[in-house]
Amino acid sequence: HITASEWGYHTTCLPVTPINENSNVNIVMPPGYADDFAVDFGWTEDGNASTGRWVRGAPIGTSDQGIPCAPDADVDGDCYDQAYVTGNGGGGAGDDDVDGGYTRITSPVFDVSGMPDPWVRYYRWWFNGDGNGQPLDDSLHVELTNGTDTAEIATFTPNDPSMHVWVLDQSRIADALTPTATMRFMVRTADDSTGHWVEAGLDRFEVLAHSPFLAEPTLSHDVGIELFPDPSDGRFTLRTEGMMNGRVNLLDMEGRAVMDPVRMVHGVAEIVMEPVPGIYIVRLEGADGGVRTLRAVVR
Repeated sequence: HITASEWGYHTTCLPVTPINENSNVNIVMPPGYADDFAVDFGWTEDGNASTGRWVRGAPIGTSDQGIPCAPDADVDGDCYDQAYVTGNGGGGAGDDDVDGGYTRITSPVFDVSGMPDPWVRYYRWWFNGDGNGQPLDDSLHVELTNGTDTAEIATFTPNDPSMHVWVLDQSRIADALTPTATMRFMVRTADDSTGHWVEAGLDRFEVLAHSPFLAEPTLSHDVGIELFPDPSDGRFTLRTEGMMNGRVNLLDMEGRAVMDPVRMVHGVAEIVMEPVPGIYIVRLEGADGGVRTLRAVVR
C-alpha cells in the first residue's frame, strides 16, 4: 500500500502495487486542504468529558434495538477506514459515549485568504438517544475561527431528522466570518447532567476555493472530457484527456449531492447511481482546484 499525504493537499492512496528496488512510482497529490483521516495531521482534542472524547480510528459501531448509535464504518470513497468519532470502545449503546462534560476537536490552521469564495465541506454523524424519562437536550456544534473571531456555522439537536447516518454538510465561510490565513474548524458536543446517549463523528473534511454549487466553472487548463452513454440508465463512464486523477461528484439540478464522490483513476471514472429519471450535473474537480461541469440525463 502506498499513501502520500501532506496538510494542504488531498491524500492519495494507491491500490496494492508490486514494487522493487528499481520501481519508480509517480504520485499526484491534488492541492487543497482535505482530510479523510487516513493519516494523522494533528487535529487536537480538548474537553472535560469523562468518557467518549474524540478519537481518530476505524469506527466500532454500537446500536440499540437495531438502531445505530455510533457508526460502524467511515464514509465510503476515501483512503482506508479512519474517521474521528466520540469514543470508540464498542460494546453497548451507552458504553464509551460522551458523558460528564464536553469534547471538542480542532483542525490544523488553513489559509483561505487567497480563495475567491471559500467553503468548508464535511460529513458528520450525530446521535442523541435514551431519554430515560427525561427530554433529550444535547446538541452537536460546528464552528469556525479566523484567529480573531469564532462563529457557529451549524447546530444539530435531538430533533435533527438525519440522526445515526453519515450526512454531507457544507457552509460558505464568508457567511459566518471574515476569511483569513489563520482559519480553524471545530466540532463540539457534550452530555452534561441528564445522562443521555451522545455519539458524533467527522469524516472527509475539505476546504473548497469556490461554491460547490457553481453553475459554470472551468478548468484552468484545457482538458477534453467524454461522458457516455448519455442518456443512460444511471451508469456512466467519464473519460478525460490530459488529466489522470481527480474527483467526480453527481448533483441534482438544485446542487444537492445524490451519491458519494467517485475518484478518477488514470483518466477514467465509473459513475453508478440509482436509476431515478431526471437531469443531473456531473462535476469534475481538477488537481489545480478548478472544476468542469457536464449535464447528464437518466431515463
